[in-house]
Amino acid sequence: MRVLFITPSHNVTIGLNQGVAILSSLLKKDGHEVQYILIHDRMGYKWSEWQHWLSRKLEEFNPHLIGHSVMTPQYKYTRILGAFINQHYPDIVQVVGGPHPSQYPNEVFNEGSEFIDLICLGEADYAFPQFLKMNPEESMAARTYRTDIRNLWFKFDDGRVVKNPNDIFVDLSKLPPEDKSVFDLDKYILEKGNQIEVTVGRGCPYKCTYCFNESYFDLYKKDNPILKIKDFLRFKDMDVIFEEIHEALKLSKIPIRALSFVDDNFLINKDFLEKFCLRYKEEVGLPFVVNVHPLTLNEYKGKLIGEAGVISMRFGVEAGSERLRKDILDRQTPEVAIHRAFDIARKFNVMPSSYNMIGIPTEAKDEVLETLKLNGRLSPDVVKIMTFYPFHGTRLYEFCVKHNLIDWEKKEKLDNYDSGTCLKFSLEHQFFLEKIQVIFPWYLNVFGGYDVLGLYQRNIDDILSMTEEEWEVFKYEEISQSLNQEMEQRNLIHYRTHFNRSIAIKVPTFWERSSLQRQHEIADPGEQTQ
Repeated sequence: MRVLFITPSHNVTIGLNQGVAILSSLLKKDGHEVQYILIHDRMGYKWSEWQHWLSRKLEEFNPHLIGHSVMTPQYKYTRILGAFINQHYPDIVQVVGGPHPSQYPNEVFNEGSEFIDLICLGEADYAFPQFLKMNPEESMAARTYRTDIRNLWFKFDDGRVVKNPNDIFVDLSKLPPEDKSVFDLDKYILEKGNQIEVTVGRGCPYKCTYCFNESYFDLYKKDNPILKIKDFLRFKDMDVIFEEIHEALKLSKIPIRALSFVDDNFLINKDFLEKFCLRYKEEVGLPFVVNVHPLTLNEYKGKLIGEAGVISMRFGVEAGSERLRKDILDRQTPEVAIHRAFDIARKFNVMPSSYNMIGIPTEAKDEVLETLKLNGRLSPDVVKIMTFYPFHGTRLYEFCVKHNLIDWEKKEKLDNYDSGTCLKFSLEHQFFLEKIQVIFPWYLNVFGGYDVLGLYQRNIDDILSMTEEEWEVFKYEEISQSLNQEMEQRNLIHYRTHFNRSIAIKVPTFWERSSLQRQHEIADPGEQTQ
């Protein structure tokens, strides 16, 4: 059969859909044809032209099934596409999977779901290939397929709904290598600055209130009470991991200069880490980037991955306020532990990056600024700041619902995590958050002690006094570029917006600063180990 996967990524940073990659491998192994659409302007599928490219793809490929893989903020686009397909190509079976239906299964079936034939809850690696094996091509258009498949819920035109329980977690060690040929890798790698995303496993032991990992685990445990958190933490077969890496390097015509491991916490298993780092250094040798929880990093692990070639660790800092971290986010990470993690990274010549949120429920203005002040003290090389979004099924979502904090109309309009908040803060605070999301690199310069010319503080003061009308016509990019040029002409360290308005990077970069130090023998007390 022919299967078309579609992922809407309109107005957001793109990423490789690892779930689609492994499903493509499994389905092709069973003899099916697979194609993929990533909806993103720079990937050749502009949302403004969706009717044109969607009709063309459906006529050319003529799929039997369409698998929509979707996050909650993008689901509005899936509904539009699904309704169009249902109206004009009713024989095509439509499946919705990914984080959104896993957290909203009943809502997905009840609200604007006329186009949906079935949804996949949780991992599809077992369920979706099994569905195709058990049901021949002729049963698809007639909707006479078998429905006794775990992880899948079915809906029929007569109103009948079949809700199957979830299976156990997928044994990643038994899966084949991902099929990255299903993606337009060359366009993607150019878009990602010559990096490619890779995973080594799934699962996370932490229970942050804003993350759906906890509810994801609970989804499985409800039907499999014997499951433990260790069952959730899984790794791929080591040979498969390296086969995926080597295959990706062969597939791309664009040179890959670094790998980005997007696992939630790369350092969670010491035994795996030791085996991986030894082999990576010998077989691959490219620089790589990892996500790290500050509490999982120690000097031994830092030395291990530092010697293997890691160039950046992305730390979840999240909030500067200890109250928010501890009581609201359930991030039991004291500031001293965060500083220690950053110090270890720098000791092994690794760039530390900081990931943060603003617009957290109950957050006050001073606590927003405390997040920026903490980043000033940490002085990361890259700072990412997103606006909190309440994901269904998470404890923080339930908190927001209980206390009537969500503006549902605003939530429906959002399709990313940096366009504003959907919480019912005061209008003044919402306006403040909107400004912060744009000008936070200027605050980093002030709080990090880099505003030696006083340029950024003056502009911050001007912006904070702006009315909505003045802010609407404010040309941030133009003024920011002018400030950056003045700092660069004087060879002064400063933060500037990078890629999009949620990311700031320190300039000169880590490597440029290291080169300058060697060239001019400049002592930088903040980076003695370079």
